[in-house]
Amino acid sequence: MAGIDNLTPWKKGQSGNPAGPKPGYKHISTWIEDMLNDEEFEANLIDSKHGVVEFKGAPLKAIIKTAIHKAINGDKSWADWLANNGYGSLLKIQTEDPRQDILEKYGLGVEGADEKS
Repeated sequence: MAGIDNLTPWKKGQSGNPAGPKPGYKHISTWIEDMLNDEEFEANLIDSKHGVVEFKGAPLKAIIKTAIHKAINGDKSWADWLANNGYGSLLKIQTEDPRQDILEKYGLGVEGADEKS
């Protein structure tokens, strides 16, 4: 009879379902991604100033627009969120010699690289 005493752990690299998921199966992350990017998405939202507001369009765009608006208005947490999920938190805008910076980044410092061609 099956019971907790005769259970054995999976071997390394062994799947609990060797046949894989059923055809058409979608992981929850796929559902979320699809819904966030769905241009035909519609929802009724409760707004404290305007009551019920109908929303149409891709929710991800609304989330990003909200984050940008809040970051521009000084909300550091949203600015950090945008930096971490967009361009990254460190942007080097200016450099004395971009060629030298690239060479140094990869440990390829070359004599005379700082000379203008």
